[in-house]
Order: sequence, then structure tokens, then C-alpha cells
Amino acid sequence: MTISRSVYEKDIAKACKFYAKQESRDFQYPNSLNRVQNNFGNSQEMAKGISDLLSLWHQNFYRFGDFDRKLLETCVTDKLKLIKKFRQLNIRQLAFTETEVERIGEIFSGFLDATAGKNVRFTRRSPTAVSKTLNLLAPNCFPLWDEAISQEYGCWWVYSEFGLSEYIKFMRISKQQCIELVSRYSRSKNIPDLRKAEEKLIETCESIAGTSYGPSLLKLIDEYNYAKYTKGWIT
Repeated sequence: MTISRSVYEKDIAKACKFYAKQESRDFQYPNSLNRVQNNFGNSQEMAKGISDLLSLWHQNFYRFGDFDRKLLETCVTDKLKLIKKFRQLNIRQLAFTETEVERIGEIFSGFLDATAGKNVRFTRRSPTAVSKTLNLLAPNCFPLWDEAISQEYGCWWVYSEFGLSEYIKFMRISKQQCIELVSRYSRSKNIPDLRKAEEKLIETCESIAGTSYGPSLLKLIDEYNYAKYTKGWIT
């Protein structure tokens, strides 16, 4: 059963401050994000940005066998048209229509194979790796998760083939969290334009955390989830 959890501005700001101090690997995220977004349409450069992040952030998973970088590049090329449909979207805009879910499923399934770790004996697929990949491609639309976070929200995939259905559930929860966060901030700061309210909220959290690369709200929520549920840095 999925578990919807409300997130508040003060909690996000607190978590992001802890995250910035504790997570030494996070330097790679803005590097990879910029590489992907600044070279959007260049599959080779986009795949390189994704590869760099996965190699560092998901190295424990790949210790049993690495992913095929050429296959990843090919998947970026094949899914680029679909990715563009979500790249300019904010998760708050998603209606999860049948068409949207089908498109998300096609992208998710493609990258589930393209980011699979392989050795001579077996192939392992990771919904966590897919979420990291999708977030780099469309940072305002696709949330990040890991196994601990998915379990906390009641969206654990158990086997990778169930990853898509659980990710859609997690996306719905993330959408509601973003709506609540932005609406609450909009009212408290008297900023009726929700887009501007979201931008200001991100700026406020960045200022507290001491970062300046312009993360999405979904990335900040992931830092909260990671600090609280994955690492236990905050209560």
C-alpha cells in the first residue's frame, strides 16, 4: 500500500543543509545535469553525463557487472523524441492519462534494459538507476528514489519488472507533495504565480543549503527523502 507523506518547507531546508554537508558525492549531480541539459540532442554527451552519475552514485549495484555505455547511448537516441515531451513539463502538470503512462512506461522500460549491469553469468536491472537517469533527462518531471525510499513510501518494486508500476505510484505521490509544497509557499509568501512561487522556494532552500546550481524541487525532495529515510541524518 502506498503511503502519502506531506513534506514542509522547513523540513526540506533542514534536510538540504544536512545533505550538502554529508553527501560528498553530490558534486557529480550538477555536473551530470549540466552535461545532459546543455547538450540535449547530442546522445553521446547526454549518455556520458548519465554514465558519470551512475558510475559514482550507483557503484555498489554495478560492482557485480557494469552497464553497457553504447547501449545507453542508443537508448537515449531512441527515446529522445519521447523524452522531449516530458522535459518541459513540471510534475504538477501531469494528469497520468493513459497516453502519458504509456509513454513513461516506454521510456522507463528502455532505460531499465540500457542501465542493466551485466556479467558472464547474469543481468541485473535497477529501477533506482532508471530514476536517476530520467531525472537528469527531465529534472522537473521525474523524481529520484532508491530502495529505502521506495519501501518507506510503500512503492517497493521487489523485482525489477515491477519497477514501472511502483514508479508510477511514486510519481503520483511526488506530484501531490510538489503541489502541496508550492501551494503552501504561494499562500504564505503571497506569490499567486505558482511557477514563480516554486522558483522562490527553490532559491530559499538553496540559500540555506549553500548550493547554487538551480536544482529542481524534485531533487530537493529527494535530498529530504535520502537524508531522512536512506541515511537517517534527520528525524
